[in-house]
Amino acid sequence: MTPAMQTALNTLRFDNKLFLELVATLDDDTAHRRIADDVNPVIWIAGHLLNSRRYLLGLFGVESALPFEEQLKAKYNATADYPSMSDIKSAWIDISDALFRQMEQASEDQYTKKIDWNLPNGDKTVRGAVLFFTYHEAWHLGQIAYARKAMGMDGLVPY
Repeated sequence: MTPAMQTALNTLRFDNKLFLELVATLDDDTAHRRIADDVNPVIWIAGHLLNSRRYLLGLFGVESALPFEEQLKAKYNATADYPSMSDIKSAWIDISDALFRQMEQASEDQYTKKIDWNLPNGDKTVRGAVLFFTYHEAWHLGQIAYARKAMGMDGLVPY
């Protein structure tokens, strides 16, 4: 594994730790609360991140289905039947473990494989997707931390 991909893997592992800390104490009712009318609640953000990890895993040739995939594709709908935070967390752990194994075992050819996605960073390879998703996850983890603080909960830092 190249140093850049090792750093990306380490970042995704750190994101994993943060995600699990952020959702550890969230019950379903709190996860559905919105801090503003036009802002997605934590349940949707967590599901969106889960779907993103699943897509990334797919770039390494591993297909994984989610029984609640459809609820997480579109914007938040308060009347939709969303999975529980426990179900999202369980799927997150499984998908993350599989993703980390694939990244550790991937060859340089797998990382430089071209993909059809138009990524904002302009790198249309699996490597580019990995690097983009490390940023993407950090963005949304910050949203979850901010939402927790806005709801009167602890964030990730004590200030």
